[in-house]
Amino acid sequence: MLLVLVALLSIPMAWTAYQLNWIQQRHRFYDRFNVPHEYDILVATDGCPWSLRLFGEIPQYSLLVPRDRVDEAKRLFPEAYVSAAAPEELWKISNDPQKPK
Repeated sequence: MLLVLVALLSIPMAWTAYQLNWIQQRHRFYDRFNVPHEYDILVATDGCPWSLRLFGEIPQYSLLVPRDRVDEAKRLFPEAYVSAAAPEELWKISNDPQKPK
């Protein structure tokens, strides 16, 4: 009986851990590549995983990522339109003095 109870409780706990790990990977991706991203709360995103929104993650509208990271960005952000850019383009965007901080 106890074994069944532990098995049943472990399923939602494992699902929760998976979702939180996914969110953590998304945030690490932002930080590691200094990714310019846009989000709009009013934009309907059909592909946005409800499981991420359940934990407060905001759906992304678009991402500008290095060319060699497009596949990873599409995996982590299935709801976003992912655009590839050369590293020097990303450097210019992230170091733009006109950009508000």
